[in-house]
Amino acid sequence: YRVYKAYSRTKDNSPEVTAFCLVALMQSFNIFSLFMVFDIIIQDKSYPSKVLGGCIIAILVIFNYIRYIYKENNNYTVLSEKWRNETNSKKKGIIVLAYIILNVIICFGLAIFLGSKDW
Repeated sequence: YRVYKAYSRTKDNSPEVTAFCLVALMQSFNIFSLFMVFDIIIQDKSYPSKVLGGCIIAILVIFNYIRYIYKENNNYTVLSEKWRNETNSKKKGIIVLAYIILNVIICFGLAIFLGSKDW
């Protein structure tokens, strides 16, 4: 919802699509980071192939589409109405932005670290 709210203030024609794709991307970064942490623990580069990575992203995009666009009881207008009077809105927005930045840094940092290893 926070990503949708941020993109709805821009000239983006479909902030819903941008929001659920970004959510799916962050979820896939979490999954890839877990794979990479597992690879570091066992000291082997057995991370998923590009095909498996693409399948994970596609599944998450479809899941988030169904969850946030297709279902009427959980779409952005319902969420907007539900959280209309929330408190600490700015603070929560900063937390979400920090999560996105840290998620990207950790995922790419782990990928760079694993790429430099000769296991």
